[in-house]
Amino acid sequence: MEKRKCFYLKRQAPHDGQSAIIPFKKDEVLIGRSIEATHVIPHQLISRRHAVFKRESDQWTVSNLSLNGVFVNGNSIPKAEQHAINVGDIIQFGQPATFVYRFGLKEIPSRAGSSSSQQPDIKRMKSEDDRKSALANNLNLEREALEEQLKKSDAVQQRLQTERDELLLSLQSQKDDLQQKYQQEKEALEKQFSAGSVQQQVMLQEKEALAQRLKDQVSELQNRLEEERKTLEENVRKEEEQRMRILQEKEAVLHRLEEENANLERQMQEERKKLQERLQVTEEHKEELQQQVEAKENEIRVKEEQQRKAEWERQKIQEELTLEQIRLLKELERVKDALTEKEKNNSALSSELKQKEEELNERLVRSQWQLKLQRHLKRNNLCTAASPQLSFKCTGFAAHVLLSMDRVQLT
Repeated sequence: MEKRKCFYLKRQAPHDGQSAIIPFKKDEVLIGRSIEATHVIPHQLISRRHAVFKRESDQWTVSNLSLNGVFVNGNSIPKAEQHAINVGDIIQFGQPATFVYRFGLKEIPSRAGSSSSQQPDIKRMKSEDDRKSALANNLNLEREALEEQLKKSDAVQQRLQTERDELLLSLQSQKDDLQQKYQQEKEALEKQFSAGSVQQQVMLQEKEALAQRLKDQVSELQNRLEEERKTLEENVRKEEEQRMRILQEKEAVLHRLEEENANLERQMQEERKKLQERLQVTEEHKEELQQQVEAKENEIRVKEEQQRKAEWERQKIQEELTLEQIRLLKELERVKDALTEKEKNNSALSSELKQKEEELNERLVRSQWQLKLQRHLKRNNLCTAASPQLSFKCTGFAAHVLLSMDRVQLT
């Protein structure tokens, strides 16, 4: 069965449940706080455009778009540089390690035909419900985060207003002190002037210098006060702009979530209609499938009966073959015994024939030598008719001598 690869980021424990799983449904996934991101993480540690994941074939890369940083397996990635990632790598967004994810892969079997598509449709509807609940949770979390940011903005604005009031009071107090000091010095100079006219000119000069100095200090305080007022007004304006921007982002996020919720509702209605139609078709084919199942069961029972008969015949043939094998083994043993006995008899006959052959050969040799001796004696006339005993003895002796010589030659 063909399988479909689904890549995702799973947040590592401990975490608060926010953005627990980030599925990669596109070949380019943007992570950030902005509503333009593919997956929104409404947190101060996450930039508006924090990181982007891109896919080329089955290889994914991550690029750092934020000053807060992106870390892969604890190593920081330079900004705007693509870094290849593999399944099992640990990816961290920002510092401290609050949003830490593991890059994973899950292979999902592809959907089968219409007869087996009922269960995937139900699972898909459940996943849509889970996605809807997750979007609602994200909406609540984003609303809480935006309200928290608004509260913080109000607190900052209140703090700036308090600091402004304190600074104005401090400047007013310094101005009053300077005026009081100026009045006291003026009175002292007037007393000195009334005491003697000799120092009148000097006192007038000191009075003018003091008045000029006081005037410069008052002007400097007024300038400082004006600069502080402008700074406070600029800070208040920036905070107000940020507050308005946050409100606009909140409204945009709410609008986008409402649109997604409406789209999900429409998709769920369409899926329900399709599921009902498929259930109706399944009911129509249910009886036909039951008949087919019964026919298959009957065929299986017939085949099982045939298989049992074949098994019984096979066992019977096996027993007959076993008995025949035993009989043949006994016959083979009997034939082996008979052959052994014949070999023993043949050996005895061979030895007896050999002995008889030796005797016959010896007798033949004797007869040949006797014949030769007689012929020799006749030629030499050694034996006479008057002495037959001597002739017989000579003949036996000569035969014995010749036989001995022949045996020596044979040896």
